[in-house]
Amino acid sequence: MKRKFCFRKAKFWTGYASALIHNQLYKISYMGPSWLKISAACFLLTIFGCSATPVVLPEFVDWTTRKISLQKMDKWEFAGRIVINSGSEGFTGRVRWHQDGDYYSAILSGPFGSNAIHIDGAGVKASLIDKRGDVISLADAENDLNARYGWAIPITSLRFWILGIPDPTVPAEVELNKNQQLNFLRQRGWDVAIDLYASVDGQLMPKRLKASMNDNQVRVFIDKWSFYSEKSDI
Repeated sequence: MKRKFCFRKAKFWTGYASALIHNQLYKISYMGPSWLKISAACFLLTIFGCSATPVVLPEFVDWTTRKISLQKMDKWEFAGRIVINSGSEGFTGRVRWHQDGDYYSAILSGPFGSNAIHIDGAGVKASLIDKRGDVISLADAENDLNARYGWAIPITSLRFWILGIPDPTVPAEVELNKNQQLNFLRQRGWDVAIDLYASVDGQLMPKRLKASMNDNQVRVFIDKWSFYSEKSDI
């Protein structure tokens, strides 16, 4: 019987050694030949799913069921596009986001994978691998990203908003659509609108989101959702 091998789930983004590994992989992905760039990128993007198996979303019969079910769904990912506008600064490109409990890992890249940055962390703290492959510690991810790039990104709450639910740690004003889905949310000074949903495993999930505060705006267009549960073996 053929034995399957798989990496165990590792919180590699919380330690210095893991940051060095990411650093080297990203340098390869930027500086190596095309085949090596693709291999490095695929390795980074498949580590997350190696210790997980896909699951089907439960039925969301009403808003309460939807909110509670998605709060409990702590291992997921999406791929899509992101547009960030903050005054004169901005970014437009692809985004790949992995969530594993409180830990997140997000890759933002420009056209053809250019100028990619990798942000991963938990809570307010994070580490950043910039487009040169340098590893930078962020004591406060939102403030430090703003200082470094001029971007205003509500990254600690975005993990909830993107699922179509409010951040449970902060008071919120919520408006639902006729299908008992989040239509509008006001939280942390941000106005969040989800004006398009798409079917995922027979359940409707956000397809297009816009978060605005003053002259800051973050728009996310989701191309693919994936949800996972832990594997019990190797």
